[in-house]
Amino acid sequence: MTLIKKYKFQKPRLRHEFDDPEYMKFVKRCGGFDPKQGSAKPLSWDGSFYLNFYLDSITAAIEAGLVDVELWPGQLFESSEALDRFLEALGDYDEENRIHDRWWHALFCISSRFDVAGFVTSSEIAEGLADALENVGGFKAQVKQVKAAAAKKSSKAPERKKTT
Repeated sequence: MTLIKKYKFQKPRLRHEFDDPEYMKFVKRCGGFDPKQGSAKPLSWDGSFYLNFYLDSITAAIEAGLVDVELWPGQLFESSEALDRFLEALGDYDEENRIHDRWWHALFCISSRFDVAGFVTSSEIAEGLADALENVGGFKAQVKQVKAAAAKKSSKAPERKKTT
């Protein structure tokens, strides 16, 4: 009998956590979570980046507390086409790769689900997010709500005094 050596579980690191220069190229080109600013811009779809860049960015934005469970489509994606392309790529992801726990938990948070049954494979996760999208009124409705919330937030910002 051979015992497995004692170890401590290490959570998977996201690309920005190890200063991956390719990740910052991704942020410049496609949007997403910017670790230097601590903010996120809606993602565009660019087929030249791997899906894990998108998953890392979405996870980082959710973990940073920047995403509303009812407004996520418009907060995370620039267009309905970008969201559709993401869901399509996600649906096929586990044919060759695995959704790790950190990504899974972030996606589960925006899915508005109460249990994990039927939210295991990448195709089930993509389908669950598509269902969640319907539950929040679709992409266009979310973009309107995101813009209204941003306008409301900026109107509440204190005015700066002019100095002469």
